[in-house]
Amino acid sequence: MSKKQIFPYPKLIVVGMVLLVVHFIPPFVHSQSKVAQIEKLMLSKPLFNGVILVSERGKVIFQRGYGFANFEWKIPNTANTKFKIGSITKQFTAMLILQLAEAGQIGLNDTISEYLPYYRKDTGAQITIHHLLSHTSGLPSLHRKDYPEFEISLRHNHHNLREGIQKFRSEDLRFEPGTAYHYTNSGYCILGAIIEKVTGFRYHEVLRDKILSPLKMVNTGVDHYQTILPNRASGYFRNEGEIENAASMDLTVIQAAGDMYSTIEDLYLWDQALYSSRLLSKQFKELMFQPYLNSYGYGWRISTKYFGSPLLENEFFTKVIEHSGRVNSFNSLLMRLVEERHLIIILSNVHNGVDDSIAYELVKILHGK
Repeated sequence: MSKKQIFPYPKLIVVGMVLLVVHFIPPFVHSQSKVAQIEKLMLSKPLFNGVILVSERGKVIFQRGYGFANFEWKIPNTANTKFKIGSITKQFTAMLILQLAEAGQIGLNDTISEYLPYYRKDTGAQITIHHLLSHTSGLPSLHRKDYPEFEISLRHNHHNLREGIQKFRSEDLRFEPGTAYHYTNSGYCILGAIIEKVTGFRYHEVLRDKILSPLKMVNTGVDHYQTILPNRASGYFRNEGEIENAASMDLTVIQAAGDMYSTIEDLYLWDQALYSSRLLSKQFKELMFQPYLNSYGYGWRISTKYFGSPLLENEFFTKVIEHSGRVNSFNSLLMRLVEERHLIIILSNVHNGVDDSIAYELVKILHGK
């Protein structure tokens, strides 16, 4: 998509006591009725603050920014706004691992101990690359409610990757690897360290050379908090209706699990590339999109979802490959409807800004329901 096709101009819409600022980005018009339905849907979501892209059969029909990238300076969200994408990062890490596997540099049944000699020996010899990719490693999570000191540490201290793995990612296992599913960032942090060990380069350098540069994703990367990054959205929380700044965090230790930023246009390029063999062969892509325990593949959730109501004639099922992300007040969703080649991307910089009902309704609109 050429940047010449983007001409943002603001239009103010007041719904009740809430001011919704809509920044228009002209879509490729293929279905005016569907565009009108999407516009109507978003007018019913006055608190949404972020950007949306909808693609129908591979063609963008709708992309638009809502609200502000920075509330203090009243800078609008646009297609060029860069958002933290949280756990959507995992699919990029999975791609890098599979590229190394295809090149014969990594074995999916290799263990952590074969690559990270500093990792604790008793568990490192049990956990394989496959376990890490599919969240079947048995590693515990570092959720705020279970491990509050971890988040406090991120706010006040810098941890390099090795130190972070040794300090936060080497706990006792919840279960024998491969016997159950438990979603955890820890496994993907370790995968990032393995990528660095095998290649001899930093994670962000490998990401750039193996994925971002070939796809011309020039507005995507690893979000180093100290770097001046043009068009980066600020993060906010909504507290009893009031917008508040989110606390800053050093997410270096999270990196390959959730520290990337991107734009809706770059994520569209990523989606389109996944239909080709530009980055990975068909054989290894099948490994990525194979649902393992709990319908989780490698960096993706794969399922057949039901839409509609049994009382209505427009109910239907469709295959969905998706992942959401949440990090430091940012929320994101990338949903691929691969049988129809539809795509929905929702990025928000206000905590709880991604309403699941938005994606649900967008799917129904795309299916003419």
